[in-house]
Amino acid sequence: MQCSKCKAPTEDESVYCGQCGKQFTQPGRPVMVAFAPQPDRLSRLEAPWLEQAENEERPLPFPEEQVLPFQADKPYTQIYPKTPIPLPGRRKSLTLPHLALPFRQPHSSRFRHKSLSLLTFMLIVLLLGIAIGAITLLQNKHLSSDPAHATGNITFSDSSASQSDSGGLTLTLSGLAAPPSGSHYAAWLVDERVEQTTALGTLTKVEQSATPGYVLVFHHSGTNLLGSGNKFEITQETGSATLPAGKVLLTASYPELAFLHIKHLLVSFATTPGNVGLLVGLRDQGQQVQAQAQSLKNSEGKREETLCNAQSLLNLLEGTDGAHFHSLPPSCVQASRGDGFGLLGQGGEGYLSMVAMHASLAATQSDATDTIRTHAQKIIQGTDQLKKWFNTIDQDAQSLLTDPTNHTKIQEISQLASSIMNGDQHTAGIISLYHEGQSMATLTFVPDMH
Repeated sequence: MQCSKCKAPTEDESVYCGQCGKQFTQPGRPVMVAFAPQPDRLSRLEAPWLEQAENEERPLPFPEEQVLPFQADKPYTQIYPKTPIPLPGRRKSLTLPHLALPFRQPHSSRFRHKSLSLLTFMLIVLLLGIAIGAITLLQNKHLSSDPAHATGNITFSDSSASQSDSGGLTLTLSGLAAPPSGSHYAAWLVDERVEQTTALGTLTKVEQSATPGYVLVFHHSGTNLLGSGNKFEITQETGSATLPAGKVLLTASYPELAFLHIKHLLVSFATTPGNVGLLVGLRDQGQQVQAQAQSLKNSEGKREETLCNAQSLLNLLEGTDGAHFHSLPPSCVQASRGDGFGLLGQGGEGYLSMVAMHASLAATQSDATDTIRTHAQKIIQGTDQLKKWFNTIDQDAQSLLTDPTNHTKIQEISQLASSIMNGDQHTAGIISLYHEGQSMATLTFVPDMH
């Protein structure tokens, strides 16, 4: 027999050409088909008739062309590649279709679920740890043994215990951790010009404050602290120290140029009686004006006492160089004679004008701080209003020298004098201006860089 396609000789009983694979068709003869065995797959498809066909060497009861349901228009032999497979008991090989069966992966949804749960748990633990760490850092942000994280300031006040001007101070610190065991923080006032150091004491830890810190309240008997040094230091000391020997952590220094005029306001001034500070003199003479106005009100109807009180007011306001200044006679026992400098003065040389001038000079220096400028502006504004009040009192007192029975003038003097010290809802009084001057001296601590 000869293949009609490639002309190769073949046996009469051959179903396929051994050269080109052409299938021979013979009427009434079925096509023998065999499946190639595949591990783990064909074992499920093997059927009794397949094993029987192999043993008996009989053709399989398959039609010549196997047609799939989804490809009914194509013969089975044209759908899959042809693979020669030897059949048992046959000398020739048949070219049979290679059947690739689907392989099902093991079901892994439970494994994926467990993995996802584990990853979720680990992520929650990680986020929780980060949150706890962040909260801890925020809570301890203000606490550090490094003074670079500490803040603090010094404010000044009069010492009520010793009756001294600016003889008290309050020192506050925050952001500084507790010192090592056996040591403490100490504060010192240093005067570098004369190499003198004043011990201010040991800082006390504030336990109840929302921001833990340290505080020191100090009063020096009979001493104006603003004139006792130019620098403050915070050191870490061990034992009882009378002079600083430990590490300097923080310092606060007066601005040299601006502080010169602050001292003119609060410590001393060359041309005032007793060289008192300008704000100190303003406060003291203002108190005498207030007392003299009250005496004037009480003496109403008494001519001689009214004249004494009116002249006393003029002397307090204008000073010894004033146009209406006159020495009081010995009979004016209750009248105040003042220090002679004058609240208004002559030609702008009184306490009010000089206070405003030196507040301005302090604020305009190259080393002036925002704190100095802010409080200096309030002083200047306050003195402008006080000048108006004092000028009115001065004019009313002149009128009383001519007419001691003028009830209207006495009432006006009494009313204005009652406000000059504490002010009213629109104007700051002398006490407020004095405190503004002390606020100009507020210092801020910075880390020591040496």
